[in-house]
Formats: sequence, structure tokens, C-alpha cells
Amino acid sequence: MIPWRETLPPNPQRGRCICFCTADLYTGESVITRFYSVPFDFFGDGGDDDDVNSSSSDVEGLKCFHECTNFATMSGFSSVGSSLFVVGDSEETTNMYRFDTTAPENDWYKWDELSMCTPRAFPITVTMDGKLYIFGGSGPDAPLAELFDPCQESSTTCVPLPLPEHFPKKAWRHLVVAALQPSKKILVASGLSSNAYVYNVVVQDWEKLDHKVDFSSVLGQAAVVHNGNVLCWCSNDVEKVHAYHLVHKRWFKSPIKGLDEVGMRDPDGPAHYCPIFPLDDNHLCLLWKDHMGYNGTNLPLLHCIKIQVSIDPEEFRFDAVVVASRTYALGPDESIFDAHVFLRDDDEGGERGSGLGGHDNVGRTSERSGYGGGRRTFSSIAPFKICSKCWGTGHTESGCNQVISSSPLEDSATEDSS
Repeated sequence: MIPWRETLPPNPQRGRCICFCTADLYTGESVITRFYSVPFDFFGDGGDDDDVNSSSSDVEGLKCFHECTNFATMSGFSSVGSSLFVVGDSEETTNMYRFDTTAPENDWYKWDELSMCTPRAFPITVTMDGKLYIFGGSGPDAPLAELFDPCQESSTTCVPLPLPEHFPKKAWRHLVVAALQPSKKILVASGLSSNAYVYNVVVQDWEKLDHKVDFSSVLGQAAVVHNGNVLCWCSNDVEKVHAYHLVHKRWFKSPIKGLDEVGMRDPDGPAHYCPIFPLDDNHLCLLWKDHMGYNGTNLPLLHCIKIQVSIDPEEFRFDAVVVASRTYALGPDESIFDAHVFLRDDDEGGERGSGLGGHDNVGRTSERSGYGGGRRTFSSIAPFKICSKCWGTGHTESGCNQVISSSPLEDSATEDSS
């Protein structure tokens, strides 16, 4: 019997967590969207010999902290301060939604008086310096990007950013984006051109990258590690990590070693969205939906996997190795569509409550697909104590005495399988 646990809304004062969304696409005309958070601290503080770094084969069921219907599932998903943001949809729209994590009972709401200045579909969102940057998803005659500052209460719309010189007009839906947090810059490129551009959020100006890069085989937002120098994407088959080193100007590729010990992959099965994003300067987190349900039921399994990445440009060597994992069960027919890391209030060197970028459902390529976001370096920061057993604060799983009950979802799924 699976123990099922309520997940808590993310909150900057509570601690860092991994926040993700799912969509139930097979229940009829109304799409049910659910929001979850899982503790960050079972991954440890970055050291591979940490007790909580060991993988757990136990399956735990998750109950969402919020659900709603007819919500945009192909949107940009990010956080600024204590708020979660959903921007755009699968069709061009100017809608923006906000969820206040300090008052989760108030539900998501759309600002009637605040919207993007340009209708966008499948936009990419980046959080930097407490501001939300929105890229792509619009027509060739519209602004490439725009900025929303939630601290400017008098503002009623987003502000368009200037266009990089010679940026290809046909590239609006073929973007590659990487948040280079240490340098306060955002890299934007197109798979249709070998030129890349960097937006400096401090001086609010574009500059051309000092070398050409072929990004034609990747799409979407990169997971940025190694002090903002290495951009990572996950392959469509969830077997490899592809990386580009900005300083050494080289592409690297590595199979994800140890992934076979976590779960099962069906090479002939449908492709599922698998967000990959940075946990610290040397580790990525991969959220991977197992094609096999739990114990023969229709409950999907979600693997939360910590991957250590190491790179030696001189030896032309790049390695991606699984160092920890935790498996969760979700409700029937749920598919993950977005995720990011929500930071705590006092994270040194990070945005207050801002996620490590939004990891948007836009990466779809023939060879590689990527989702990720930028961040600063947190490898020296011990995580806030949140128990991965009961989701309470102030203690870890080893010191938890909470008794966990079963879930009606599991009972119904077991009946279906019998």
C-alpha cells in the first residue's frame, strides 16, 4: 500500500522545493491541472557522500496542494517572490495568471488590468533580479521579449524589450534561451541561425555572442551549470545529456549513467515531457515519468533524479551520473508539463523566492529536447529542513514520527487493476 502525503504550497520562508505541474488530459472536455511541491533536502547539500543522497526504492504518493480546470497547460511557468506565474497558452494570448503561495486558498487569478503587450503561445520565461522575462511565442512583427516587474504596482502591462540587431524574424518559435545568472545576462539564440545574442539585464542592452553556435538540434530553455558556462539539455529518449561549453566553444554528450536502475523506459512508447533543471553548480534534477504504472495500476510513476555532471574540456570528456533518486506516484492519467526550483527567503546569492528559471514545455526536437533554467551557485548552502516523509518543517525523515495514511486514489486504482 502506498503512503499518500499532502504537498505544501511553496513559500520563500518555508524553504527550497521542487515545484511542478501536471495535466489530466483524458478526463473529458475539462483539463484538470494540479500543482505539487516536493522537498529539496532529500538531495542533501551537494556532497555525494551525504546520507540523504542515497536513492530510495520506496514509492510515495503525492496529493497536490492545488488543482483547477481549464487552465493553460502550454504556458511559461515561473516564480517571483512568493508568487507563482503562468504566462501564455498553446494559442496566442496576452493572459497572465498569478498564485500567491502565502494565501493558497485564494486560488489562481488572472489580472484583467495586467497582460503581456504581445499575444504569445508557448512562451519561455526567465526570472532574474526579481523580474520576469518572457521570450518568443509571437509573430515576426512583434517584440521578441518583454519584461514584467511585479514590484512596479503602478504598471499595468509588460514592457517590450528592444530587439537584437539582425535577429532572424522567422525564429520566434525556434528559440534557445539560457539564464546566465552569475553575469546577470540571458542568452537567446535560434536554431535557424548560427548567431546568438546576450541581453544584459543591468545595462538593459543586447550584445552579440563572440562566436557562432549551431543550436539547430536543441530547442527551449537550457539548464545552466558550472558557473554559467555550461548549457545542458536532455535527449528526447531521456537517455543522454547534451551540453555546450560557452568558454571552450564545444558540444559534449553523455549517457545518463545509472538511469536503468531507477525505472523502465519504453523505446516504442509515447514521448513524455521530462523537465531537467539545475540543483546547484554541479548537479541537475531530472523529472521523468515512467511508462509503467505502479504495481500494474494506472497510477503513473514520477522519478525525481539527481544527476551529477562533470566536464573536462581539455580531455573532451563529459559525464552525467545518477547519484540520488526518489519515486512518487501521481493520480491516474496525469502528465507533467512544467517544473522549476522554488528558492527560500534567505538563499544567499539567489533571487528572493524566485525559481531557478521556468522550465517550459517548449523543447521538442528530433535529436535533443531541453528544459532548464539559470541560477546562481548554491553548492555551499545547506538546505532548509523539510521532512520528505510528512512534509513538515524543522526536521528530516530520520527524525519523523508521523504516521501516513493511504489514499482513496490508490484504493480505486488497485480495484481497477484487480
